[in-house]
Amino acid sequence: MNKVIELKTWPEYYQDLNRGKNFEVRKDDRDFKIGDFLVLKEWVPEREVYTGNKMVYVILFILRNKPELGLKPGYCVLGIDKIRGMYTE
Repeated sequence: MNKVIELKTWPEYYQDLNRGKNFEVRKDDRDFKIGDFLVLKEWVPEREVYTGNKMVYVILFILRNKPELGLKPGYCVLGIDKIRGMYTE
């Protein structure tokens, strides 16, 4: 069954998503699976608050265990696609 996973996203990376970025590099600690949904919520770390902005994505691809490509152990690259109409800004 597909999960819904909520993650903090710093403002600079959130803006990259607004500009069309379609991947996330994340610590591989959530048992990500293809078909899972990511709710990426804008987070301001200096103030430790959410802005209220969020976007929803589905995971289409996962790259793991590729140190020869510069991917550190314990991290993954998620290929994602925005679910239109399921975000607020």
